[in-house]
Order: sequence, then structure tokens, then C-alpha cells
Amino acid sequence: MDAYARGDAAAFQVLYDRWRDRLFGYLARAFDPATAEELFQTLWMRIHGGRGGYDRARAVAPVSGMPVLPPQLQFPAPLERTA
Repeated sequence: MDAYARGDAAAFQVLYDRWRDRLFGYLARAFDPATAEELFQTLWMRIHGGRGGYDRARAVAPVSGMPVLPPQLQFPAPLERTA
């Protein structure tokens, strides 16, 4: 994220490749497919849009391998799944 925030466009691909499966997998388990896809796209758009304001000192460390999203990136609560 540091490199991407400094303007290294190629760093986005590294960031995306590193996190896409985990992030989409989490969203796909928590939401219906259409909502998961929409939230996934929204997350990456917010990361892209907020890269200029990225501050490593304020970055949140991952918990159990999943990044903890700051409040401005939080999503609505998952839907209750029925059998």
C-alpha cells in the first residue's frame, strides 16, 4: 500500500493479487452473490480513491490474516442465511 500511495501504479496489482481471494471469499460467504460483488468493487474503488490519504501510522494491522476495515470502509451487516 505504501508504494501505491506514493504513485506506483504497478503496486496496485500486487495489492489486488494479494488480497482479492481472501476479501472476495469473505464477502461471498457473508452476502448474496450480487451484494458480495458490489461490495468487492466498492472496496477497491475506495482503496483507489483513498490512496493519496493513506497514512502507514494509522493503518490497521490484519487480524487472523484478514484486514480490519476502518469505519469509512465498513459494510452493512451480513444477511441471515436460511437453510
